[in-house]
Amino acid sequence: MRTASKAPRMRASRHAWPKTCATPTGALVSSALRADAQLLVQSVAPADAVTKVASPCLLDLARQKFHWELDDRHGVALTLNGLANLACAQGDYAVAQSLHEQGLAINRGLGDRRSVAISLVNLGAVAEARGDRLAARALYQECLEIFRELNEKVGIASSLINLGVVAVALGEIPHAQGLYQESLAMLRELGDRRGIAFSLEGLADVGLASGCAGRAACIWGAAERLREEISSPLAPFERGRYLAQLAAARGALGDADFATAWEKGRAVTLEQAIDYAMSEDDARPRDHPTRPGARLVANHEKKHGWRGSTTSSR
Repeated sequence: MRTASKAPRMRASRHAWPKTCATPTGALVSSALRADAQLLVQSVAPADAVTKVASPCLLDLARQKFHWELDDRHGVALTLNGLANLACAQGDYAVAQSLHEQGLAINRGLGDRRSVAISLVNLGAVAEARGDRLAARALYQECLEIFRELNEKVGIASSLINLGVVAVALGEIPHAQGLYQESLAMLRELGDRRGIAFSLEGLADVGLASGCAGRAACIWGAAERLREEISSPLAPFERGRYLAQLAAARGALGDADFATAWEKGRAVTLEQAIDYAMSEDDARPRDHPTRPGARLVANHEKKHGWRGSTTSSR
């Protein structure tokens, strides 16, 4: 998946959030070999297909060579993943796809199901970046099946969120809503607040696509406050689309009603925000989606009894 930002705070990517780096089971590169790898950097051929896009990471390439010599295929796959992430960040999606496919083949050969799932979600991210949503969906679906097989709940929830993003992009709004709600219920049980933020944002996207811009603004406000509390802002490459969605909602509502709905979302407790996002209040498509913000928030307040106290504990 995509590499994290070097900023002091972790930048949240829905592709990178559930992963933890597995320790390679093969031989480890010794400190002496690491030193030798640094010397080898100068001897790497400029025409190498990887170095063309990964010049800042020649040390990784050198380590890959040593991993091959040590028959550490796990290490090779991890290095290919890192180089592919760099290529993707530089916009060279063809190279990123090739490197991730090599890593996937290695992981399949090793029978490492979890690493296979991670390779699949990496390839799904590349497919999304290239605009091939059908390919992305197939990759994320296989990833979901593996995580279900492994009973890895964070991986399941992450896969559901990725599938939800694709479903919204394909206009499959009811399906996307079900995917996001399933992920949110699971993440709520796990207490995974970073994942909850992604699920809330996905359900806000569903609200906007359904013509309920006020509902969307309210949920986005709750998600934004949560991100502030856990110091997990969106990754830069994901924030552009997010801001475009906010602008669309603001255009549908007008500045005043958007701000009202947004602040209501920021004011409620996290549990109240989740309850609202999981509810069907004002969730169905509208014939006339203009300016629904104040009405939907008032309806939910009346039904569920929250008034948006800014002092509520989250």
